[in-house]
Amino acid sequence: MGIFSRVFKSSKKSDAPMTSERVLEVVRTYGDVLESGAPAPGCVADVNKLPFPKAEIKEALVHALRVSSDTKMKESLKFAYIQLADWQEGVGANDQGFDISKVDQTASIEDQAKQISSMNIGHEWSLLSLAEGEHLKKELEEKGLW
Repeated sequence: MGIFSRVFKSSKKSDAPMTSERVLEVVRTYGDVLESGAPAPGCVADVNKLPFPKAEIKEALVHALRVSSDTKMKESLKFAYIQLADWQEGVGANDQGFDISKVDQTASIEDQAKQISSMNIGHEWSLLSLAEGEHLKKELEEKGLW
């Protein structure tokens, strides 16, 4: 399967309805990951680093969006849904992408350029993440949640 075809691969999810308790558990746990363990901006992590299967997180976020009346909460949930694109299958143990936080800001411009050129930028992962982010936004639009 090509890297870009993964974006539209069907996700396996349970046919059983999710309980409110499970929704809360999944949303809270994923929220904790976003606060403390999300990939750096511009980077993509392996999907295995998520606390639950992506499809289950999506289902919980959609449920939470449908029942929430708080505007700020809804915006956070939508952002969290789209941020799922930052986790992809096959990335491996090390996140891929351009993590500016790893560049020594006190170094000379020449040394910073050398640091950047030695990084594994992973353009294909960034492109895949962007494509999936757009797809996830469209999913929310189709559900009337955007």
